[in-house]
Amino acid sequence: MTRLGTGGLWGIGAGVACFVATALLGPSVFEPELEGPRAEPPYALDVHPSPYLVIGLVVAGIAASALGLGLCFAAVRRGWRVRALPLVAAGLLAAAAFMFMPPVGSTDHLNYASYGRMAATGHDPYRTRAVDLPKDPVAGAPEEWRTTPSVYGPVATGGQAFAAWVGSGSVRLTVFVLSVLNVLAFAVTALILYRMSATEERRLRTALLWTCNPLVLFHLVAGAHNDVLAIAPMVAALAVFGGGAAGRAGWARSLAAGALAGLGTAIKLPAALVAGGPAWGWRAGPGRNAGSGRSASWPPWSPGAPP
Repeated sequence: MTRLGTGGLWGIGAGVACFVATALLGPSVFEPELEGPRAEPPYALDVHPSPYLVIGLVVAGIAASALGLGLCFAAVRRGWRVRALPLVAAGLLAAAAFMFMPPVGSTDHLNYASYGRMAATGHDPYRTRAVDLPKDPVAGAPEEWRTTPSVYGPVATGGQAFAAWVGSGSVRLTVFVLSVLNVLAFAVTALILYRMSATEERRLRTALLWTCNPLVLFHLVAGAHNDVLAIAPMVAALAVFGGGAAGRAGWARSLAAGALAGLGTAIKLPAALVAGGPAWGWRAGPGRNAGSGRSASWPPWSPGAPP
């Protein structure tokens, strides 16, 4: 049991190391080059690694991560326990490290920066396309979706505009600010999950599933995807709704959960799906579980959840 858990943690560490190396090597088939002064963050080497090396690192990272997580969860099922807080801290440190390195595995961050630049310079990102501003160093930077206007909500656009305002014409700095916003949202989600986990086992499981999950770190954080911005209010909505009893407090929590779900939807439309959980919980009345007289105790990590 202990060997399984220890081996799993080594696999997780090896996966994170492979992903960090991929980002640190600099522009490659997995990492688009960022225009702007190299003195500005994010930072990486400029060794132009072989495509075979980079792809090999990513494949090795995915394999090690999947194996490590599998071993850890198998060990947890058999009673293995370690303190979750150090794992949460390690995951947040890894997220901060990725924040200071260029995004890998995607070019979506160039689109986010482009839409933000459009908004910051007085253009409508919901009507303007990257091809319409080819001479702008940031708005014209996207490599893909160059003929597609923004599909993101007004809150996401506001964050992108803020990043473009700080970046002031630098793709590199604009992308870095976007990464900072993502990591802040990632950390908020991690803290909510930790706080709402009633037992050490649940804290350990949520740490492995989110904060210290190298696959999540690679895709959402290292990839600089704005999905993480929508996930934070989605998780907060479920946590608020799941903390409740019936009555006035139940109404207040329900309204707060709805507002948080709306906030997530104003970032990315699929976040609206999270409202289905609270709506289902409401079918027997505010703050009540369907078919029972108990107060709502969902999500399962809620302190009031039954054993």
